Amino acid sequence: MRQHHLHILSKTSIFATCFSACDCFTHASLVSTAAKIEGMNRYAELQALIRTFEQDFIKFYDKGNKEAGIRLRKHMQKLRAFAKHVRQEVQERKRMQKLSAHPSSHTQP
Repeated sequence: MRQHHLHILSKTSIFATCFSACDCFTHASLVSTAAKIEGMNRYAELQALIRTFEQDFIKFYDKGNKEAGIRLRKHMQKLRAFAKHVRQEVQERKRMQKLSAHPSSHTQP
């Protein structure tokens, strides 16, 4: 029985270990799976972040509570920071995919 170990290190610290009698799992498929998991984690984080805003939206827009408006503005800043972080991750991932697809064309002399 062959033993395959693959440690995929990312910001979410995903570690995958595969034990197989054949080479049915490739490095690319495990990396792709880890990326999908990380993407879904980011989506779940976004949903959770937005759910925390709900009561302040209701209090400000429906009831006119000024303090809820202040909190709502703070929530929107958190959303902005989260969006910026995700955009940076996407750009970095695209850059890494481009480098892995054409490694010889991006080497320094």
